[in-house]
Formats: sequence, structure tokens, C-alpha cells
Amino acid sequence: IKKYLDQLGYRVILTRTSDVFVTLARRVEMAEQARAALFVSVHYNSAPSSQAKGIEIFYSESKETKARSAASKKLAESILSRIIRRTSAVSRGVKKGNFFVIRETSMPAVIVEGGFISNPEERLSLK
Repeated sequence: IKKYLDQLGYRVILTRTSDVFVTLARRVEMAEQARAALFVSVHYNSAPSSQAKGIEIFYSESKETKARSAASKKLAESILSRIIRRTSAVSRGVKKGNFFVIRETSMPAVIVEGGFISNPEERLSLK
């Protein structure tokens, strides 16, 4: 994703480049220090059922930061529609979430759950 966005001219900052743990607070701090325009956290889902599938995107809704919440929701909808259009994956929708990194950042922020690694077909497609 970074390489692709770099080619499009975006400045991308990763919270990590190897399999090391970075605290949630540190991730938010990094985004704030970089004065990021957007915060996108990319994950892959897992579920007890191997039948679970699809992509879902979370944003945080707050009465105190209505403009940021609206921008985050719009970002989530835009990302989801483009992913679904390009991959024909199942859409699980845009959802409100109370996750630290999307709640505590000051910029529009989303968490992309890009599919289920616990679903054999989806895992193969993700590879």
C-alpha cells in the first residue's frame, strides 16, 4: 500500500515497518507529530467461523468533533467503495467504532479490516 501511495505522490508514514509492537498511544502520537492529514490503520480479520468474509471499515463518531467524525465517515465510505469495486469482495459496511487510534487522533481516521484470514478462500485471495 505504501509503495502504491508513494507512486501517486502521497507522503506515507508507517507506524512500523517490521513485526514489532507499537503502543496505540504511540501510533496516535506519531500521526500527530507528523501532522498527518489522514490516519488509516490496516488490519485483517479473524473469526471462529471459517465462513466469515468481507471488508469492513470503522470510524469514530464524536459529538465534540462532528466535522472530524463526518470526514472520517466520508473517508471510510470512499475507501470501502473503491476496494469493493476493485476486488468484488463482500462489503460488511462502514461502521462506528470506539477504537483508540481512530478515537484519539485529531485528523480523520479509519480502521480498514481488509478481509478474514480465517476464511480459506479469502486468505488465498489476500495472499
